[in-house]
Amino acid sequence: MPILGDIPVVGVMLIIAGLGWALININSLPMVVDLTDAVQIGTFTGGNVIGTLANEGVALAPFHQLDHLVSDELKAELEQLKADIIAGVIVLD
Repeated sequence: MPILGDIPVVGVMLIIAGLGWALININSLPMVVDLTDAVQIGTFTGGNVIGTLANEGVALAPFHQLDHLVSDELKAELEQLKADIIAGVIVLD
């Protein structure tokens, strides 16, 4: 590995890249503040959000171009299973 004195060139490149990234982040803050209303600032508290079928945090993937290969009966059965899971008839651990 080429060396620039006692400092490896890769290390110098990483330091420069890190400083550049810090400048980008510092300059992004005013943009974020400008894009939000004063009412919204401080209202997003974070935390854990658990996605379920009931809150539409998860879902079955669409069939897209293979939709014609899936029968209407199977689609109806999948919808019924989804409804049973949401209703608690089928319990998943």
